Amino acid sequence: MAKVLFHILIFPGLFFLFIFGFFTEYVDRKLYARFQNRIGPPWFQPLALTIPTFAYFLGGWYSRSVYSMIGAVRSLTQLFAYEVPLFLCILASALLADTWSLSGMVTFYSHHLGYWFCNIIGFGVALICLLGKLEKVPFDIPEAETEIVAGSFTEYNGRLLAFIRMSFNIEMVVGASMLAAVFLPFGLNLPPAAIFLFYLIQVLFIIAAISFLRSLFARLRLDQMINFCWKYLAPLAFLQVLFNLILKVVLPR
Repeated sequence: MAKVLFHILIFPGLFFLFIFGFFTEYVDRKLYARFQNRIGPPWFQPLALTIPTFAYFLGGWYSRSVYSMIGAVRSLTQLFAYEVPLFLCILASALLADTWSLSGMVTFYSHHLGYWFCNIIGFGVALICLLGKLEKVPFDIPEAETEIVAGSFTEYNGRLLAFIRMSFNIEMVVGASMLAAVFLPFGLNLPPAAIFLFYLIQVLFIIAAISFLRSLFARLRLDQMINFCWKYLAPLAFLQVLFNLILKVVLPR
């Protein structure tokens, strides 16, 4: 019982996600600023700013502001653009590993280190989809400051806004951790402390990649984002699924 409570409340539960979420937001904002030749925020800014898609939709719709309702509808519409290619990328990795368990996938790829490269297309697509899930540039359409103020969260401030921001930080850690587990299964044969350190490095690497991609592109329109996901990301993800189905037959287990 004590072990279960530790996992829920401490690690990898709420306390770890809370602290690491604030830290990753600082890293993301700092790198994003450096890529744009700016100094970036001080380390304590995430604290000063002091869930998922359906919750954001309901929060925006409930506030009854026109800007919030527009942002809420955009957030829900955007969900149907990135969710399918993201699911297909995870499916492709699971098919090759022959398991839906994240720990099972990690174990399989750690025993077949060369196979991770077979999912490189899926990793790239999943990384872009994660930008959409986190509503980062160029997919920050639901929260476009220059168009609809702050989107779903225009009417929120104080503690409620702090909880919303914290949920975004936690979602970023969870999303980056999922990509690290599925597509970067390295270092599991190291001592426990080294495994944890390697996990942090992997997550920070993915967040750095997100920050780099954010600095390259301007915001897309919602129709452009949907077209991009369905015309390019979904076919690439489906190609990864077909490729892994063939590899499953050809490669030794």
